[in-house]
Amino acid sequence: MKKHLRFAGFLILLLCFSCKSQVKSPYKVDVNKERNYDEYKDYELESLDSFYNASSDKYFIYLYSTECIDCEQIKNFVLSYYDLNEENLPKMYKYNMHSMGSEVGIENRSKFAKNEYSWIYNANWMIENHPSSMDETYFCGTPSLYVINNNILEDFVYDIEPTKAFIEKYL
Repeated sequence: MKKHLRFAGFLILLLCFSCKSQVKSPYKVDVNKERNYDEYKDYELESLDSFYNASSDKYFIYLYSTECIDCEQIKNFVLSYYDLNEENLPKMYKYNMHSMGSEVGIENRSKFAKNEYSWIYNANWMIENHPSSMDETYFCGTPSLYVINNNILEDFVYDIEPTKAFIEKYL
């Protein structure tokens, strides 16, 4: 009897997993579609100097690097947000930070506050203190998303899953 119950339990689990793999994602994201950030130039932040004054409305700034493997994993979620192009959604600007060792990458990182502590400490500090200038804003890596509202940092999201989850709320 126990053997049959275990086998039935195994079949139920197998059925659950196979059904789950057949369910289509509720998000409007084609993860297999080949796309490029360059196709979305209208969303490019002109420079980091306009980080806190890109708009008077609420907006997002997505920092990425074309060399970043994690950024590549969520690229289609970011680009799907751009595809929505709905007026009621906050505009999301993108900015390529370039690789750490490149001349452009070094210059980009120098525009942020100097990292004296761990990225976790710096991220928490920004969320608690709502900076309004680059002197107080930390670069914690890519992918990251900064939420700016009324020229101050309202929220900060870093890494693959949190950034993807934040964007999925709008898709």
